Amino acid sequence: GEIRSGKLVTANLDGSDRTVLWEGPLTQDAAGPAWSPCGNAILVGVGGFFQRAQIATASLMSVNPKDGQALQITHDDANNGMPSWSPDCKQVVYRVARGGSRELHILDLATGNSHKLDTGSEYDTFPSWSPRGDWIVFTSKRDGDYEIYRIRPDGTGLRRLTRLPGNDAHPSVSPDGEWIAFATSAQGFKDEA
Repeated sequence: GEIRSGKLVTANLDGSDRTVLWEGPLTQDAAGPAWSPCGNAILVGVGGFFQRAQIATASLMSVNPKDGQALQITHDDANNGMPSWSPDCKQVVYRVARGGSRELHILDLATGNSHKLDTGSEYDTFPSWSPRGDWIVFTSKRDGDYEIYRIRPDGTGLRRLTRLPGNDAHPSVSPDGEWIAFATSAQGFKDEA
């Protein structure tokens, strides 16, 4: 029904003027939309996400915010999602899931070539490219629970940033690149399951 409608919706910040920009099949979720810093595209994962990511494929789609035209930009049998743009709009970091593994990949939009970002783990997700382009922050389960890490786009400088009880996830870098906002279960998650 409406929850699994695969819709990409735009709206004003106050929630008014809701417009369905793009609508996919009812059997697929649309998750993790990311508006290009250049304003000319919205990337979104389309397929099966969260609990279904282990058994369902998903592709990254690029949607034109002016006319809703969509173009599939990943073409494999993996579960691709959670995209984040580089500040120059030339690359995208995203999560690739196959079975129980979760890796981060970087896609060059001009060539279509993608490569694994070597983080030293097989369970990374929710990447977010910093506005200055110098870091990618992400969530990793390498140490027993989900923590926030950062790494340079060339794969150097890996550093764990959180050491809180419970899970830390969904990082987002401030516009000046100095702060990271994230969700934490240090006091329990009420709605995410």
